[in-house]
Amino acid sequence: MLAPRTTGNKVLYKVLYIQSGHAVTSVEFYLKLFINLSKVSFGYSLFYLEDFILKYLLCDCYTHFTMTDLRLNLGCGAKRLDGYVNVDKFGEPDLRFDLETFPYPWDNNSVAEIEMHHVLEHLGQQTEVYLKIIQELYRICKPGAKLHITVPHHRSDSFFHDPTHVRAITPVGLSMLSKRQNREWLANSKAFTLLALYLDVDFELVHVAYTPGELWFERYPESASDTQFLLKESAIYSNLIKQVEMIVIAVK
Repeated sequence: MLAPRTTGNKVLYKVLYIQSGHAVTSVEFYLKLFINLSKVSFGYSLFYLEDFILKYLLCDCYTHFTMTDLRLNLGCGAKRLDGYVNVDKFGEPDLRFDLETFPYPWDNNSVAEIEMHHVLEHLGQQTEVYLKIIQELYRICKPGAKLHITVPHHRSDSFFHDPTHVRAITPVGLSMLSKRQNREWLANSKAFTLLALYLDVDFELVHVAYTPGELWFERYPESASDTQFLLKESAIYSNLIKQVEMIVIAVK
């Protein structure tokens, strides 16, 4: 176990726990991570960075960085993003981590932005796991943090074709994570599950965009840009919408 090195009131690093199944041993990861960190005012001398790298490479540990304003690309797959810590269970991400294991290796209120591009529909087949994922995302988000979520539309065949898709993610489902919306539903006796109040999380849905599928353009070429008509027809017919992009803001 490594001891933290401090400069003033700042902690350079600390080891959260040792877990051989998620050991990080890639030199490339450390170098790329420090390049990313340099963009968000890390504030440590080269001596401490060099000392950290050399000591860390001699152990088989899982790090927990005490930073703020991190940007995470969770479930990145092959889609790596510059300026983000790219995280996935498979492949060669910056950090290999299973998003269905807890706790997440980031501090409370330390993350400013999260990308989850075609990821959330793969997670939490068991409801309690999915809800814990939501709680962990909320815990690590700083006030006002943005969570970008892109998922297949729940009435698209692409959602059903993939056996690793375990749940539909919809705007209404994400609205259940808003305390403001929960209280409004409660006051009006609406029959929605008050997840934000039950889980003590608060994500406000601020943006929804729909990507029409090929069938939409074939059937309705004159109304291709009419979103309201698209939503009305998609309530009747499948495969008119390919995917949904949503942004939620962490309210704290």
